[in-house]
Amino acid sequence: MRPFQAQLVSGYVRFPLATAMGILFIFIVGGPPVPAAEPAPSPSDPPTLWQPYRITPRHGDQHLSLDGRWQLSYRDSAVATPEDLDSEGKWISADVPGTVQWALYRAGELPHPYEHLNAKKYAWVDEKVWYYRTSVEVPVPDESRLVFLCFDGIDYFSRVWFNGQLLGRHEGMFGGPVAEVSRLVRPGENTILVEVKAANYDIKDRFQSRKLGPIIKPWVLAGGSGAEAFFPLGIWRGARIEIVPAGHMERPFLVTEEAGPDRARLSLSLELLDGTHSLKHQLHLWHNAILSSPGIGYRDAWTSQPSPVPFALHVELTDKADGRTAFEQTFPLKTFTGRNFINETFVVPRPKLWWPNGMGEPNLYRVKLTLLSENKPVDRIEFDYGIRTIQMKAAAGPQTIDRWADWQMVVNGRPLFVKGVNWMPADILLDLPIERYRWLLGMAKEAGMQMIRVWGGGILETEEFYQVCNELGIMVWQDFPLGNQDAPEWPQDVWESQVMQNIYRLRNHPALVLYCGGNEFNPYSQGNAATIGILERSLADFDPTRAFRRTSPDAGSLHTYPDMDPTWYGRIYRLVPWMAETGMHNIPDPASLREVVDSREFVEPLSGMFSQEFPQKHPDLIHHFVEYSPSRVPRMLSRASQIDDMSAPTLESLAEASQIGAGEFYQILSEALQANYPTTTGLLPWVFKRPWPVIAIMLVDGHGHPTAPYYFLKRTYEPTHVLVRLPHLLWAKEEPLAIQAAV
Repeated sequence: MRPFQAQLVSGYVRFPLATAMGILFIFIVGGPPVPAAEPAPSPSDPPTLWQPYRITPRHGDQHLSLDGRWQLSYRDSAVATPEDLDSEGKWISADVPGTVQWALYRAGELPHPYEHLNAKKYAWVDEKVWYYRTSVEVPVPDESRLVFLCFDGIDYFSRVWFNGQLLGRHEGMFGGPVAEVSRLVRPGENTILVEVKAANYDIKDRFQSRKLGPIIKPWVLAGGSGAEAFFPLGIWRGARIEIVPAGHMERPFLVTEEAGPDRARLSLSLELLDGTHSLKHQLHLWHNAILSSPGIGYRDAWTSQPSPVPFALHVELTDKADGRTAFEQTFPLKTFTGRNFINETFVVPRPKLWWPNGMGEPNLYRVKLTLLSENKPVDRIEFDYGIRTIQMKAAAGPQTIDRWADWQMVVNGRPLFVKGVNWMPADILLDLPIERYRWLLGMAKEAGMQMIRVWGGGILETEEFYQVCNELGIMVWQDFPLGNQDAPEWPQDVWESQVMQNIYRLRNHPALVLYCGGNEFNPYSQGNAATIGILERSLADFDPTRAFRRTSPDAGSLHTYPDMDPTWYGRIYRLVPWMAETGMHNIPDPASLREVVDSREFVEPLSGMFSQEFPQKHPDLIHHFVEYSPSRVPRMLSRASQIDDMSAPTLESLAEASQIGAGEFYQILSEALQANYPTTTGLLPWVFKRPWPVIAIMLVDGHGHPTAPYYFLKRTYEPTHVLVRLPHLLWAKEEPLAIQAAV
């Protein structure tokens, strides 16, 4: 059958009769739809820069880091053009990545934000419009190369100019904006200007951290409980320029299908874009339409053109420990102009597996992907990878509620009781160098911790965090930043772009083992249905290899903070498969508090801690006291009173008694839950560290110093732990005591 022919006559298409009848019939039945046009933006609106496709970082001469010293200034209102910034205003040095608040402190403009009541001196910062600027030399690309300007996180609203050209506007702090600037690059210096506004800009008087409206930001970073004095903003993650050829790779995903001592079978998927790039595509339409029809999704097999030159993909895995090549192969590719999806499977002989802390070595490989065109390398992507399998199976106990997930974790075929902890941001103003992570996560490893739950009131953790977890064998449960509220006003396209950017960013990390929608919110409420639906469908489509929990607590996980004899954890919670939050307040070491609180507030005994007069006499201390309330303070004091007299304690006696009381609480509850294995299969106490120096539930204080509870819990997390199961903690004189031992 020969293809039909058509002629364009006076704006109409003329077909031969037989063909026209066929087309008329198809049209009546419901033939190929014409996509409805997206709503046109206003001519005065700059382009929106949020979109789902992360541009993968490169190395060598394909990559220019923009991290380092920028200049920073502010205005009372937004400028119309970059030239408006030249007339007035002071510029200071600012580190990228970093926030405006830390830049002001390090430039000597304001005192340390964590000391005394200094945080109040930063109250004006989120009311201004801030401008970052820098310049960089970029190789001028030829017609066959593309240049992308990439920001990995700006908090919160931004506009970006490149060489004076406004590229567009962006919102959302977890990935983006990204723009293709190939035609704007010029020889010599190229200028970059970024405007940043806080998430509460122009609505500060009515902004609520637990009712964020259309703002997609973790509530603890939005003036939330325990951090009311802080509202960070700025280019808090890195900035970079990526240079790629017209035919290039994007978003590789490596999955361990099976692994054993003799062989591991891995599957690799990636995109190959030839003559196009990511920002020219969209994940789906945002209006109603029939999807996956000609013109909306499928390549037209009739008119598709093979790539002008052949491509091949070279895959190499090298052992990071000794540099030896574990696997190497070149795969010939059959590609077309446009977007191609590549899938290859291969076997690695005698693999070194990645193991969690305490189960073996967290062996890592360096994956090197090289795109070859006519046998010459044209594009390279590299990343670390660990060969391991994770399964979730049913715990041993009975199902007790409607929704009941699998909680028995099996790593490389071996089941385990997961010993972990909850994790808040390491710094409330987002000063997050890798050295900080190495110190804190190194402490977690030394304590025997195998899992970190990145709490949903905090951040989607950084690449540096995941790098260290990969190296130390610490598994990660990653909450998305939805916590303790409904989110019916979250803009769906912005939310989806944030979700997708981070799925692409995180899914090759071996440490990542579980996704969760967030913390203590109802995913089944009408206000959260669209938000959780976007997350759930995105994970199902783009990383179905990991377990997903819509929220915690739910489906067998529990959050509980009882003020009781901790031996009762082994009774009341003996049917709970996963303890996802629990803990007890304590006071950090006196030396830590004296660094940030006026010492005159500690001259007299700390009597009447929940009286009305106490806050008036101790303003610095109350400023550094998380959740200071009549419902919280007595819990801490009642536990401490079993160690010492708390009627009028000194700071030293209060710190010692509260830490020992809380430490004993952590040790006994941990032993009770571990002894209940395999019904209970995991424990994540609250919380490893607070984001700044405060009094609160914690194992490590805001300065990064361990408290007594850290060591009490560490005892129970040793590889082999022998414990005595007490029926209760307090008993009368000469009362018979039945003792059981467990391992």
